[in-house]
Amino acid sequence: MFSGIINSGAAIFSRSRVRYSTGETPITSEKRWRKLETELLHSCDWSLGQIAKHLGYEDVYHFSRRFKALVGVSPNQFRQA
Repeated sequence: MFSGIINSGAAIFSRSRVRYSTGETPITSEKRWRKLETELLHSCDWSLGQIAKHLGYEDVYHFSRRFKALVGVSPNQFRQA
């Protein structure tokens, strides 16, 4: 792995790479992404599949699992609340 060559840990290398690519830290990026996901669930009548595709997921089940892991409830439960 390249991080070994530059004598830094993989996590530090990954954070630096994300910040360089996006201009924000991974945590900030994750928070922004989570906010976008929740806004789409509340504000539009798209299906979960359409939202997942719009956000770059190829699989609606991956989107659902990730959303539940981050938010604590499934996208359908979140949308109904």
